[in-house]
Amino acid sequence: MKKILTFIAAAIFAMSSSSFAKDYGQMGPGNLTVDLEFQYLTTNNTTNGFDLNSARPGAQVDLDFTYRLGNFGIVQENFFTENDDDTTGDDSFSTLGAHTLETRYYFPGDNYIGVGGSVEQRDFGGYNNNVAGDNASGQFVNAGFTLNDIFIEASYNEDLTDGDLNSSNIRHSESDYTVEVSKDFPVSNIPFVNNMNGLIGYYDQDNRAEYKYLILDFSVTDNLGFMLKGYDNEGKGTGAASDYFNRDFAIAAVRFTF
Repeated sequence: MKKILTFIAAAIFAMSSSSFAKDYGQMGPGNLTVDLEFQYLTTNNTTNGFDLNSARPGAQVDLDFTYRLGNFGIVQENFFTENDDDTTGDDSFSTLGAHTLETRYYFPGDNYIGVGGSVEQRDFGGYNNNVAGDNASGQFVNAGFTLNDIFIEASYNEDLTDGDLNSSNIRHSESDYTVEVSKDFPVSNIPFVNNMNGLIGYYDQDNRAEYKYLILDFSVTDNLGFMLKGYDNEGKGTGAASDYFNRDFAIAAVRFTF
């Protein structure tokens, strides 16, 4: 609960502050863009389907920086949320932070290919057998392009912590990939909604899970919107018998974007 209140306070501060501009324009030889988004979800999941808070509500914050210099760009993304706040047994909570740093080359129309690295950190528990301070890291390649107003994005990631270990010390994943297809739709027949973005995604993690999902993002204003998300999740390999990887979700969320 303290974590949720902290996120809400941060969002209120951001909405009242003129310092969070979406586009800072020319800074040095290039152009800097900053994106800040706050979400509150009826079930706290990652975008590609992982349950973060035992199927309970939760808050998320994304803070992303993009620096463009001609056809080249540097993208630094940060994701923060609460993570299984009942695991400590003392009414406290744990936090999850995920950070990526990516170098991109942009083609005409903002199509791109990029390579980068990622790290995940938790203040309680870890990636391998919930060892405190044991964080995950990875390396990835991304590509995104537009075809007839449809945006297609694909990512392949390799784990650098030598794969996950479950409670029986069995290694169960060392790579994953994601494919997402999205399109904007002007809206005139839904009250207060002026645009909708539809996204279909597929996520596959080696020897553990396969997720399929649909996300509808409705824009009320440039900064306010709501989302409906559906997930068809299926465990495989070491995750085949786990309720965690086989649980489907229907989620509603409200978002503030700055």
